[in-house]
Amino acid sequence: MHGEGKENDPRELKEDMAKQTYTGSTDKRIIRMKILNGELKEEDLKDYLESIPDVSANADKVTVVMEKMEKKDSPVS
Repeated sequence: MHGEGKENDPRELKEDMAKQTYTGSTDKRIIRMKILNGELKEEDLKDYLESIPDVSANADKVTVVMEKMEKKDSPVS
């Protein structure tokens, strides 16, 4: 029986998840949930964010011209 069920032990699963490097969603709500659940450490997230290169100089300027909609074409509020 020793070793059986070890994979399903929630304590070990939580510890394993806490050790993982974050590679998931960038949605703030999901990240906050993972931190609160112990699936992600704030320090690991901080290290990850600091490791991302700043590529803002590669961005292109985009100009969007919006046409005014007439009342009859407006979506219903």
